[in-house]
Amino acid sequence: MRYTLLEQGDDELIVLKWPGTACSLTTDPHKRSLQAQLQQRLGLSRVYLVHRLDRVSCGIVVVALSQDVAAFHGARIQARGWTKLYVARLLAPGQGGSEALIGPHRRFLRTKRGRTEIVRSGGKPSSLEILAIGGSPGRRGELCALIQLHTGRRHQIRAILADLGAPLAGDRLYGGGEGPIYLEHVWLRFPGYPDGALRTVWAPAPQFREPWPSAVEAAIPRL
Repeated sequence: MRYTLLEQGDDELIVLKWPGTACSLTTDPHKRSLQAQLQQRLGLSRVYLVHRLDRVSCGIVVVALSQDVAAFHGARIQARGWTKLYVARLLAPGQGGSEALIGPHRRFLRTKRGRTEIVRSGGKPSSLEILAIGGSPGRRGELCALIQLHTGRRHQIRAILADLGAPLAGDRLYGGGEGPIYLEHVWLRFPGYPDGALRTVWAPAPQFREPWPSAVEAAIPRL
């Protein structure tokens, strides 16, 4: 198994996906994707991924057990009813310093041949906000940032951070060099099915979580 089952209800699962695991695959004969592993474990012909994380990412994933529940969550994601927080390790920018990264960032994105690009026109609007940032403990020249997503585009965090001159450390695809990537979906608030009452999920610290700077640790309780 390449996941940890945090909660199992009648309508949905809350799962902690491990890094290196794809949420779903077009062809998956060895049942290695998160979706296939869950279907096999539960003995179901289908589970529905309400949202996805990149293969390199880890953290909270909500999985619906029926089409109705998937549609409920999908509609609320479209209405921006979800709040998602990530912690990422990134390279320190060459100019402007880490404080220049704090705040909202908006871009238009287009995916081409598996890579997401920043474009001036013709792309999908995308936005995120860096809420807190500090030096990554034990890693010279690297930072750790708390990031809130406002949209859910493919490789959104990775592409925007690279455009800001601070790509994810180890992210070869976006200029972050070699090495392991740390990008974790750590906190989620979303309307629960079926009544829409707000639920909050906090990911317990797994074995692959990296240490956070005090600025990031202090920012999450305020939320």
